[in-house]
Amino acid sequence: MVSTTKPFKTAVISLVFLLSAWSGYAVAQAGVKATPSAHVGSALQSPLAVVQAEGQLRGVVQEWPNNGWESRTVMDSARWGHAVVSYSTESVPGFVYVIGGNNSSGITVSNVSRYDVDAATWSDLTPMTNAVQQVSAVRIGQRIFVPGGYTTSFFPTALLQIYDIVADTWTTGASLPQAVGDYAIGVHDDRYIYVIGGYTGSADTDAVQVYDTETDTWVQATPKPGTLVAGLRGGIVEGRIVVTGGYNQAGSIQMSETWIGAIDPNDPTSITWTAGPNYPAGPVGRHGAGVPSTVSPGGEYSSPSVVVFTGGDPTGDGTESRTETWLFEVPTESWHSLPAKLTAASNISSLVPILADGRVHMVAPGGYDGSSFLAVNEWLTLLGQSVFSDRFEQ
Repeated sequence: MVSTTKPFKTAVISLVFLLSAWSGYAVAQAGVKATPSAHVGSALQSPLAVVQAEGQLRGVVQEWPNNGWESRTVMDSARWGHAVVSYSTESVPGFVYVIGGNNSSGITVSNVSRYDVDAATWSDLTPMTNAVQQVSAVRIGQRIFVPGGYTTSFFPTALLQIYDIVADTWTTGASLPQAVGDYAIGVHDDRYIYVIGGYTGSADTDAVQVYDTETDTWVQATPKPGTLVAGLRGGIVEGRIVVTGGYNQAGSIQMSETWIGAIDPNDPTSITWTAGPNYPAGPVGRHGAGVPSTVSPGGEYSSPSVVVFTGGDPTGDGTESRTETWLFEVPTESWHSLPAKLTAASNISSLVPILADGRVHMVAPGGYDGSSFLAVNEWLTLLGQSVFSDRFEQ
């Protein structure tokens, strides 16, 4: 195991977008993988390419017009291993919350920082009750849920901390059945929170723990198959879980496995798991992942059936970080290349959606680049709002 200052050692072709407004792309030869590069506020210039996995063509890699990464107001101080969530209403364009994690000295903190999208400024809010790191969070309504995490390096808690956005106060909910940190997380039906995999303090786990926000109760769901890992990341869209990557303690190896879990609409604990195509960038852990859902103030259009991934640690040694960014379209099990993140980063946990300037963004603040802790505030623009809505609101 490594200390908190060295993150992470233990720690078919079916989609071609048909919008006539999207032009300038061409399909490359089968088996060619696109190499994303950083672009600020511009389209990715690399051509389409086809990802080949397990001997079958499983998806199309393509460029997305009107996208790219840009830097916005940096945080007041570096943060890594933290949780990130976003919040918008009909009258408020948006806020990004950075919760807990570690500071630049490797100390686990309870700090909560909020970025005001309109004002482009950061402010401090009421700290968490308990400091945690290698933690994720989700927002449902006006509450933010922060399950588990490490209180110190690789010592997880079963505590569920709940933040009231309006009151700026913290309370606790029912404890997790199993203490865990460094897991994947997602929300189903705006009610159920899924905590997937992670590290229990003694081993990686395949457990899927489900929290009912209406009854304040936890249940165990169908375990995730495949390699036991912590540091996996993912999301849930239209009743399907997508997780990829992670580090296996027993084998001391970073993974690129992708698993897709279909949640039974009549039983949120029953999940049918299938293997998906491996992460195209290769082995990865402690990357960022998120779903560009409910990004529009007022929830004016449906969530797209995609999960976006970026950054991460390719080895688990804590000495390298990735910039690659990929989008997974769930119905077709297809990976799509997006522009590379401006700053290589692992330990970023989540990508969160924000609508600003008429465009849909995914936000990735903070992280660790393999040698330095980061205060960056980097935004990926997926598409203009109208094009994004037209493409996915079917």
